[in-house]
Amino acid sequence: MAIPPASPFSLSQASRNMGAVLILSFLGVMFGGSVLTWRIVNLPGYLGSPLHQDLWRAGHAHAALFLLLTLVLLPWIDAARCSEALRWVLRVLISSASITFPLAFFLAAPNPTTASPEPALGLLIPGAILLATGLLILAWALLRQAPAPLGQGDAE
Repeated sequence: MAIPPASPFSLSQASRNMGAVLILSFLGVMFGGSVLTWRIVNLPGYLGSPLHQDLWRAGHAHAALFLLLTLVLLPWIDAARCSEALRWVLRVLISSASITFPLAFFLAAPNPTTASPEPALGLLIPGAILLATGLLILAWALLRQAPAPLGQGDAE
């Protein structure tokens, strides 16, 4: 079997491992969506709480969105000019949004009788800060110039 040629966007083993975990996480989002559908069909009180419905729908949507965003950015993280330790930090910072955002929405309306959002909705702020920090560092690492090869300085 021939090995495909290396490209600037070939994935490192760390990104492949994280990608596999993220892809498997989609199964959790799918299961949650089926539970949500079951609740709509089988729990008559569920439809009586638009707040609960909206926040749980937002939780599932944001989970899928941020899982997909992280999968799309894995090759860019591998292409960034930075240390492997910083690449791991970027993977964790960016993927943390797929946990913090849905968690905030789910805990803000834990049951169908919730009349107003719980304080857990405040988890959106640290989640947004972690995501923004990861994206800014990734942009910086991608725009960074590569160091000049040894012996090819500004001697001309």
